[in-house]
Amino acid sequence: MMPSLCETCENVRAVCTARSKFFLCQLSATNAAYPKYPPQPVVRCDGYRSREYADERSVTQMLPLYHDPHFTFRFADDRIIPRFHLEGVEAGRSVSVFRLDPVTGGRLDRIATVTAGDGGWVDLAEPIMVRAGDGFVAVPEEGT
Repeated sequence: MMPSLCETCENVRAVCTARSKFFLCQLSATNAAYPKYPPQPVVRCDGYRSREYADERSVTQMLPLYHDPHFTFRFADDRIIPRFHLEGVEAGRSVSVFRLDPVTGGRLDRIATVTAGDGGWVDLAEPIMVRAGDGFVAVPEEGT
């Protein structure tokens, strides 16, 4: 296989299994234009940043995990989800819920707009039905 930009990109994390190696694009977490697991090889990417220069940046420029702007839920089994919890999201905050593409991990259609309740619990008017391998992402709206 020809070389891929993912192999040297600072925005990518290699995910290795017993038989395979996948490249997880971390830009996909905040931008639906980037697939979670891009088809290989990648020869052009607007989000590419060489790891060679990554060490030159300050650690203070990194986004701590607890400041992640969204919450991704993936399921190994078929499930019916009537409610879910968003740690650190205050009551009354509006949350958009999107179905995820099981292949790319990118956002698909918006399936609900809800309001977080006490303790960050979100009760859905209609439960979300997911199949094994499916998922959804909950995105709290800014400043609401």
